[in-house]
Amino acid sequence: MATEAIDEALSRILRPGQTIVIGQALGTPMQLVAALPRHLDRLQGSRILLGWVLSDFPDLPGVAIDSFFPSGPFGSEAGLAQRNARYLRSTLHDLAKALASGSRPVDVAMAQATPPRDGAYSLGVTLDFVHPAAARARHVVLEINPNTPWTGPRSTIEAAEHVIAVAGDGPALSGGVLRAGQEALAANLLPWIPDGATLEFGIGQWFPPLVAQLAAARRNLRLHTGQIGQWVRQLIDADALNPDMPIIGTGAAGDAEFYRFLDRHPGIELWPATMTHDPEHLRRLPLFRAVNSVFEVDLLGQANSELAPNGALGGIAGLPDFARGACANPEGLSVVVLASTARGQSRIVPKVGIPVPSLASGEIDVIVTEQGSADLRGLSPADRAAAIIAIADETHRPALTEAAFAIL
Repeated sequence: MATEAIDEALSRILRPGQTIVIGQALGTPMQLVAALPRHLDRLQGSRILLGWVLSDFPDLPGVAIDSFFPSGPFGSEAGLAQRNARYLRSTLHDLAKALASGSRPVDVAMAQATPPRDGAYSLGVTLDFVHPAAARARHVVLEINPNTPWTGPRSTIEAAEHVIAVAGDGPALSGGVLRAGQEALAANLLPWIPDGATLEFGIGQWFPPLVAQLAAARRNLRLHTGQIGQWVRQLIDADALNPDMPIIGTGAAGDAEFYRFLDRHPGIELWPATMTHDPEHLRRLPLFRAVNSVFEVDLLGQANSELAPNGALGGIAGLPDFARGACANPEGLSVVVLASTARGQSRIVPKVGIPVPSLASGEIDVIVTEQGSADLRGLSPADRAAAIIAIADETHRPALTEAAFAIL
């Protein structure tokens, strides 16, 4: 029955040459996506905007793809070429703002959502750019999943004539479990996060041990981040968070139990990225700390988060939004985190391996590795390079020092 309803809905609204936005990550409407090949004739000449793809995505000949965060089958240059796709290099805030303003038009938005309550649907675990797209789209198709949590008043789309709801058959997607490690790196991060800080986190193996250290040693923390996860409960249970301030994110990841915990939680709200990633808002947050992983940093203090050493692609996503907001904040810090080596190769390099850095040198205040931390604020280029070399793996420091003489 769900398949028939989905096909009927897509038959009504899909036309050649449309612009289509699909929810990403754990908010991907999987059954709507799976139905697209059955409507390939109606998709010809259309362009689809995708974000983070956690599983496979059907091949759609004759359809162009904009990949905001190259991943899954789009996670390499070859994968992009094979799928008629291109990397859309945009920060999350810039993309969400363009969709919200209509400067990037949307014909159809597809997302996962809750059943309706009081005449509205919640987009649940993924708002980011799909919420502003759905708010402006000519047609909205919502894949209804009763296991999707209701995540606050800013997560909703009102029921209307142009909004079509179709029942989904599957449970809410689950994920967000990271393999723990890099305890020394987490320990070097902890001194940069004081009591009362407002925190934004990226992901990495350093994150689980950092959460444990924050739970044990910090109090009155606030969360204003991209994705929240099950780790939030660890900080709540440890009384590490300010109980009077809401936990804010634009996406969520966890298992079914966490989604039940998240559903209508009075202290947790998801907002669209037009709000969570707005640098003007970020620069006013008290003691704001933007803490993010990258693939590599160079001796000029620049970072690469878009091309991994093994050739896999990533994206800039919300990294520049949070970094710029933190640098503009009088009490803020933009902190970049990475292991000093990967598979024996230094991740501190003379020059990042992409033409345009993901973060420029002025967008990084502190770099942290398991070897220590480098405060780059106010340093000359030579002193900055020396500070960065000092937190590289010691076996690579002589080559980096030699390279610094040639660069500076």
